[in-house]
Amino acid sequence: MRTLWRVCLALVLAVGGLLLPGGGAGAAEAAPGSPAGAEAAAPAQAQIFSHTAQIRTDRHFRPVFTQPANWVAPVNFRDGQAYLRLAVSGKPTTKALNMQVCMWRHNGLQKFFWETCSDLGKTITTNGTYYFSLGSPGRWWKKVGGWDFTKAASDIRVMVIDPVTKKLVQTQQCGANCYPGTGIFAHLPFTVSAEFIVVGAGATLTPPASWQGCPQAISTRC
Repeated sequence: MRTLWRVCLALVLAVGGLLLPGGGAGAAEAAPGSPAGAEAAAPAQAQIFSHTAQIRTDRHFRPVFTQPANWVAPVNFRDGQAYLRLAVSGKPTTKALNMQVCMWRHNGLQKFFWETCSDLGKTITTNGTYYFSLGSPGRWWKKVGGWDFTKAASDIRVMVIDPVTKKLVQTQQCGANCYPGTGIFAHLPFTVSAEFIVVGAGATLTPPASWQGCPQAISTRC
């Protein structure tokens, strides 16, 4: 009798465990689709573009780009660092040319209303691979007083500037900023493979495979 009572008690406890919330087999397993612990942190860097095109007199270098919807959150790219890698080939002369990255945003009525650009101190001369630090995007030059980094850019381009005249190395689509004279045709066209990466504030650049072999000091030619 005492043995039968013990068997009944064991059955009652087992059934009760299955009915209690979180009880029963597999109770320690997470529900399907639920995060295992803390959510994964947002990537600390973003490749905005990796694009190959010719530098020509009749068009801008307009890469296909991908960007954060917000450059401040969840990762603060505004106060981080921007880096540009240029692989130059087929350059016909050794004329120095300044390279910069510019971004624009349209205001709904006027295209290219807001504008921000890195500085003009980044120079290429011959064929080769160049690595440039473009500094913090938040410190770039800004047209009309500011740039809202909580919004995405409407357009991002690599601009080619003549360091002597400070004009665009183009003959079309640039108005009063076009290169003066005819000497431009001796220096173009040539091909550039451009990669643009932004790194969040406080983070360190993790070079992609294509960047391996470059000296640690950015803003040099490898």
